[in-house]
Amino acid sequence: MSEEEYLKKAAFVSELGIALHDCGGTSHRIEKHLTNVCAVLQINGTFLTTATSITFCYWLDDRTNQHIQIERVQPAGGDLGKLELIDALVDRVDSGDVTFREAREELKQILHMPPNYSHLTSLLAAVVLSGSFAALLSFNINDVIASAIATVVIFYLSILGGKMDRLSNTIEIVAAMLAGLMATGIAALGFKINVLFVILSTIVVFIPGLSLTTALSEIAHRDLVSGTSKLVHAIMNLFKLYFGSILGVAIGAMLWGAGAGESLHGIRNLPDWKTLPAVVLLAVSLTIAFNIRPQQMFWCLIAALIGFYIARSGEQHFGVAAGMFLGAFSVGIFANLYANYRSIPSSIVLSNGLVLLVPGSKTYILLNSWITGEQMMDHSTNGTQAFLIFISLVIGLLFANAVLPSKKSL
Repeated sequence: MSEEEYLKKAAFVSELGIALHDCGGTSHRIEKHLTNVCAVLQINGTFLTTATSITFCYWLDDRTNQHIQIERVQPAGGDLGKLELIDALVDRVDSGDVTFREAREELKQILHMPPNYSHLTSLLAAVVLSGSFAALLSFNINDVIASAIATVVIFYLSILGGKMDRLSNTIEIVAAMLAGLMATGIAALGFKINVLFVILSTIVVFIPGLSLTTALSEIAHRDLVSGTSKLVHAIMNLFKLYFGSILGVAIGAMLWGAGAGESLHGIRNLPDWKTLPAVVLLAVSLTIAFNIRPQQMFWCLIAALIGFYIARSGEQHFGVAAGMFLGAFSVGIFANLYANYRSIPSSIVLSNGLVLLVPGSKTYILLNSWITGEQMMDHSTNGTQAFLIFISLVIGLLFANAVLPSKKSL
């Protein structure tokens, strides 16, 4: 192999690694995937991926004669639609259908592709996401309506934050503050809502529950640097959200007057059967939020239903931690089974099913209880319970991969 061809292959692998990171791949899966691609291209490589940097190291025969590349990257997003297309592209390179030179051009085209869903569809999904989350945990229809309305403003704020560097680092604080202002304003108009709960439902898309689970999963896979950095980043985002919500409530109470900060519990004007429609709508809206291709939407919904109801049944019989373990184990088995059958990354179906299990909202509620002493919801949450749930999810996924491993490295 000539030096020129070797460097071009190394450049393709580097571009592939950056693309996978941008699409939300976990560190240990990206590193394993890039190692497999290097074997296909007949070069040697080793990689170190963290939340904000990727180190690529390549060589041919002499390991001491290495080509090293270090790239600074931003914390990953979650575009699972492009992740699926990139994985399919690598399969075509492996089978010889395309050369790596053609693959480099096609990779650039994939990264510049528009989202799978229109702007209006994404807005509707964001509204449904917040409303269905509120309906999942509340029996007050006013909470659902208030959360859905407030989400429209937060949706456009997130778009603006992606275009303005000055806003990107404070987007969580500003979003939570605006949510607090809107929730207190709605309460001041006389609508009977739980203000703090409406805030939680409005900013649920920012709550790093999945990020916390991913961080602990990477630590469990011995990716200590990446997992620790992602854990700290997720915790910091949680504090940003909490500070913003408290600031918004304080400003709202000052602007709107008495009654703006009132939180109401015990209102029940939603039917008991509201859980199933809420889970279905939540799963569908998450599919759109993750930009998962429409062809996979039904199977993402099945994964969400499996995880949610098995976790709930397990919680009733064995306790919260065991229930979450069974839910994560079931979702992991189903995701790997479907991924092996369809030859796609298991993370596409897994992420959607796992989001309904992660206790990011529990951690937020716990933070509120610690600082203010006020209980946001009718049931109690404590630090030990939240920690056990996170660990149960990680162990459930580890066992699922041990029982039925995915053929795909992503």
